[in-house]
Amino acid sequence: MSSEIKTSAIPLAGYVYQTLQGVDLLCDWLDAPTRYQRVRFECDDEHVAPQGLDDVVAERQDGRVDVTQVKFTPSPDKHALDWDWLLTKPGKAGGTSRTLLRKWADALAAIDSTRLGDLRLITNRVPDLAMETCLAGGAYIDYKKATAEVKAKVEAEIGGEANALCFFQALEVRHSDKGYSSLEHHVTDRLRRHSTVEGIETLKNRAVQWAIQKNQPAPAGWITFDVLRATLRVIAPEPLPEDFVIPTGYRVPDSGFHAQFLKELRGAPNRPIVLTGPPGRGKSTYLSTVCDTLSKLDVPFVRHHYYLSATDRTTDRYTSYAVQESLLAQIKTFHADVVVSDRGLAPALAACAVHYKTLDKPFVVVIDGLDHVWRSQDHDKRSLDQVFEQLLPAPDNLVIVVGTQPVDDAQLPHRLLATAPRASWYELPAMSADAVLHYLRRQVDQGRLTIRAAEPHNENELQEAAAELRSRTGGHPLHVIYATEELVRTGRDLSKWSVERLSGDLSEDATTYYASLWMFLSASQKDVLRLICGFAFFWPKTAFAQLSSLAGSAEPNVAAVEHLLHASPAGLRPFHESLVVFVEQTEYFVARLGELIVHVETWLSTVAPDALRVNWLWAVKAQRGHPEELIAGLQRDWVVARLQEGYPTTLFEDLLASAEEHAVQSAQYADAYRLRHLKHRLLNSLSYQLIDEGAARLRACTWALAPDDGVIDEAFASRHETSVIEVAALGLALTVRGKDKEGEICGSEALRRARGESRFSVRNDARAKTLYLAKSLALLTTLDASAAESAEWIAQRWEGMARKLLEAYVDRGELRKLVGIAVELQDPERKALACESAVRAAALAGADLPAWAEFGSLSNGALVSCLSALVGRVGAIWVRPPPVPI
Repeated sequence: MSSEIKTSAIPLAGYVYQTLQGVDLLCDWLDAPTRYQRVRFECDDEHVAPQGLDDVVAERQDGRVDVTQVKFTPSPDKHALDWDWLLTKPGKAGGTSRTLLRKWADALAAIDSTRLGDLRLITNRVPDLAMETCLAGGAYIDYKKATAEVKAKVEAEIGGEANALCFFQALEVRHSDKGYSSLEHHVTDRLRRHSTVEGIETLKNRAVQWAIQKNQPAPAGWITFDVLRATLRVIAPEPLPEDFVIPTGYRVPDSGFHAQFLKELRGAPNRPIVLTGPPGRGKSTYLSTVCDTLSKLDVPFVRHHYYLSATDRTTDRYTSYAVQESLLAQIKTFHADVVVSDRGLAPALAACAVHYKTLDKPFVVVIDGLDHVWRSQDHDKRSLDQVFEQLLPAPDNLVIVVGTQPVDDAQLPHRLLATAPRASWYELPAMSADAVLHYLRRQVDQGRLTIRAAEPHNENELQEAAAELRSRTGGHPLHVIYATEELVRTGRDLSKWSVERLSGDLSEDATTYYASLWMFLSASQKDVLRLICGFAFFWPKTAFAQLSSLAGSAEPNVAAVEHLLHASPAGLRPFHESLVVFVEQTEYFVARLGELIVHVETWLSTVAPDALRVNWLWAVKAQRGHPEELIAGLQRDWVVARLQEGYPTTLFEDLLASAEEHAVQSAQYADAYRLRHLKHRLLNSLSYQLIDEGAARLRACTWALAPDDGVIDEAFASRHETSVIEVAALGLALTVRGKDKEGEICGSEALRRARGESRFSVRNDARAKTLYLAKSLALLTTLDASAAESAEWIAQRWEGMARKLLEAYVDRGELRKLVGIAVELQDPERKALACESAVRAAALAGADLPAWAEFGSLSNGALVSCLSALVGRVGAIWVRPPPVPI
């Protein structure tokens, strides 16, 4: 906008804008530390970058240089990216000045072609119609599509057709880029992943000095990665959760394949082992099972999943920096005996391989979900290349295991394809007949499916149905699940006859199956899927009847598509991401969603559950072009009130980020500042004032007292998105609200995840977190065992954890168990803890503990000594000796 920049400050704004584009490139470098060797702003060395292509220069690891020229206009609505701008000489007519095109072409000619990397123009100018024709939707200009007059001028400026073709084939044009303020916000947001507010401001200010002053940073004006990290005061990122959920009762699809795969892996081959298969085949689940098997076999490994689940809220799983830091964190905490002398990933992995070879064990690196990077990173796989440049070629005893769909070569890292040709890849087999039979038998045992035939014919009916299902689906796991869910949701008995009448083409891949269903769905049923895939919230099943009433249309039969969805008390969501991909690619998806959003807004405003209204109404209005309520409504008091009602902090982070972006776009800078301040002061304060267990206790209280059950239902359905300690806190809140079964589920999941992802934690406060988890899981009965087993557990743990378990048994009134534990324990200090806990539990219950036959075995602790004296018992009581003063 022309009003954004003062007229007298336009030159200054241009220089700052150019510097911010340089900082944006530094963000790319932080995300991918191996991308460059060094970077320079306003390069004044003609041997590196001649004048005209000197704004931002980045030297790659191979010695080639990427040169970027930045052009800013305060009024992109008035000043377009057009041929006049490129071909007009500045200054007076007849002067010696050069056109921009000539200046850039001369500079390009002066650069040694063997050293040139990428040549790029970045501008916030928008192409006019003529230039848009020449760009043809891409990033390179085809000047041959211009008018004859323009073509003649271009060739005259650059020196002929050959030079013109060479120049435009080299020049990448990134046009219509962010404006001044939005670029500043964009850069700041990117830097937040790596530093504090102070570090970010320091870098932005220092960057201006690097662009202005000669030989800055010292000694020669080059920004190195060490200088960048030191200036930014880079903070170590939180280790990523890498615990891919394995469904209860999962069985490998083929035991023979599994045995061969593990044998190959343990043989430490000198090439990567690549596991592939179509969408929904179960690659990630299988690789997680492999990791579990490696753990049981005591084979060391580290892992990274580019994709965990549709509900994963991890902010960054794709940049090479995030992957490197996650793997290094795992090495540091789980393989602490390995001496790593270099911070880089490649040296660290090599050190692990050498260390474990002395123990006659391979060191395994599992990298899963490569196909997600291309889709999620806007068709940019550079981060994959940068990771695999550190992994391959693998040193001796380092085993690289990769999981990916069989996507095109263009979507995969070069080194992987070079070292592991497709012919060597393992395709994960479909479920065997035995695996399908095992799956159906489990559904019957759980009561989800019924068999009409009585014994002994029911087993024959089950086997016939399993054989037919294996035949119809080819053993594709996703199809087996969908088919089973269709039987469950329609209430049909399990039989060969029922399987034969399942809907859709189950013989091919997921896309074929969805397409075969889609063509027979009614318009209203298609709308159900469009809504569920287009709006990422939990949809109440009643919502679609309400929406049809508001729209005056036919009520949809949701049951016809319900087997494709995951149902929870919070509502419906897509079961598998492939459904979302398919529906989004169907004809008229965007147009129809644009029509439906009007009714969604009305529904949210009137009859939707309060939890959905709070979460989504303002966001949907903003999506429709009316962000006023979103910007104005997000005030401190409103946020505090919602936190008291149990809403998650992630809700406000998303709303505040969206509101700030809308405020900037509409030039409401005061509101943008207020929103950012609110986000930092209100939400970040939790991280500084309440660390893990304190925040978890607060969350447990707000959930327990939440007035809206919808908030709790959504928290339970979204528990995979939260930390382990919050899952435990949610379990405690659910038991307080009388939902014991859901509380037990949370306890079991927290324990499983604590054994997985929490082992990668390198935080200093992990002990306090562990103590909170220990007591919470004991309160949730997750750690329940016999008295003898509990005593053994207490004897093997450090005192703090033993105390927390015993405290939980006191709170639960488990007097009998406490007495049994006290009798079993032999260590005097641990026995004293158990004895005193038993006395406390007896006092709370009003029990006459001295009258118990086991009281004579309670021979440790000050409370037992006092109680024995009060009832006239005489005996030797062990009491912890007082500490000796130093």
